Amino acid sequence: VLMKHCSVFLDTEFTDFVNMDLISIGLVTANGEEFYGENLSFNQSASSEFVRDIVYPLLKPLQFGKPRSELSASLWEWIDELPYDQITMMLDYQKDYDLLINLLGEVHPKFLWTSNIFSMFTAEAIMRNGVDKFRPMATGLREVFDKESAAFYSETEFEHHALSDAKSNKYGFNAAMKTLGPKFAVGPIQRTQF
Repeated sequence: VLMKHCSVFLDTEFTDFVNMDLISIGLVTANGEEFYGENLSFNQSASSEFVRDIVYPLLKPLQFGKPRSELSASLWEWIDELPYDQITMMLDYQKDYDLLINLLGEVHPKFLWTSNIFSMFTAEAIMRNGVDKFRPMATGLREVFDKESAAFYSETEFEHHALSDAKSNKYGFNAAMKTLGPKFAVGPIQRTQF
């Protein structure tokens, strides 16, 4: 029996690279299902000046905030209810996944593997061109990703907002992979009003 599989793009916002505590988390599936939540229990005293100035103004704790334990339970339930048996977490930064697992308390049974977006560009280029000739293609894919993911932001999608960043990564990844052919796309993306 074939298992239903889906890619899920993940992003988090956190206090600081040294004293890392989860502030918010966003996930978007290849088919457009979304999860966003804010951790009301994070250590504000650990936040960097950048986070205070850039991330804090994007937060809506009255609408999306929950104590850490409730946020964990809500996210676990959301993953449970996704109509897929297996999930690949798509990342651009390993610590996002670490913060996800820390929030959940353990690896969810649906998680099949993690995949670094940028490593996928390199792997795809090596498969198509061989080790000796992959660099131009990998560089080209990364350039498309960077351009298109930056172009995703708008009046309603903000850089350094966890869900917007997850969606931006999906948008840029899709654009890059579409240059290889339509079968590499991972699904539609829609903008959402926050």
